[in-house]
Amino acid sequence: NFQLGVKYQINPQLSLYSRIASAYRAPQINELYRLQKEQEISDIKPEQLESFEAGLRFYTNALSAELNLYHMDKQQVILKDSDGFVVSDGETSHQGIEWQLGYAINPSWQIATAGAWAKHLYIKSSPLNGVAVNGNDIDTAPRHQGSAHLRYQHSEQTSAELEWLYLGSYFLDAVNAHKYPGHNLLNLVWQQNYDSWQLRLRATNIGDKRIADRADFAFGSYRYFVGEGRGFSAEIKRYF
Repeated sequence: NFQLGVKYQINPQLSLYSRIASAYRAPQINELYRLQKEQEISDIKPEQLESFEAGLRFYTNALSAELNLYHMDKQQVILKDSDGFVVSDGETSHQGIEWQLGYAINPSWQIATAGAWAKHLYIKSSPLNGVAVNGNDIDTAPRHQGSAHLRYQHSEQTSAELEWLYLGSYFLDAVNAHKYPGHNLLNLVWQQNYDSWQLRLRATNIGDKRIADRADFAFGSYRYFVGEGRGFSAEIKRYF
């Protein structure tokens, strides 16, 4: 296993970087405990991965931007096949683009955004639930997600921030037959400082959207880990 990184400073504001790496992941305890009686622990091999990423960073007093591209291949991926056997003969591919952008409009107002596009695919796998999944999207892996922030700094003591969170749709099973549509959320935070005291008020899921923190499809039905609806909270801190 190894990693090698290079950074090149084009000018004081702009830099380029790249990194290549090779690593492994040992089987987890819960994966080894799922073995069938016909299997041995030695049958399950560590996952191997090779990755490459490259990007650029740009900074000024008012503007910050970062763009990153990556590609990763994983071999000996641990999966559970149609017969209920935990096997380590899978291969997957992962590639995507990530970005961050921030801009100070003036001393009081700042905006920021971040996002990602990614494609996570099964390349080689034993049939899952009796169906070949080679070339399918990996389940519960959205292709799009992002956020945007609008911050108002009234003074050193008072600030507020409006946050928008976006999660794109994703497939709920390896055969790509069922899908979660994704969701959008709005949150609002207000913070006030008084000497050594801090008051923080937060409103989450302002639109009271019905969301799932995580979802999948198993045993013939949808399963949702339900996210919280509209909520309000207050936090008081005392610094000594």
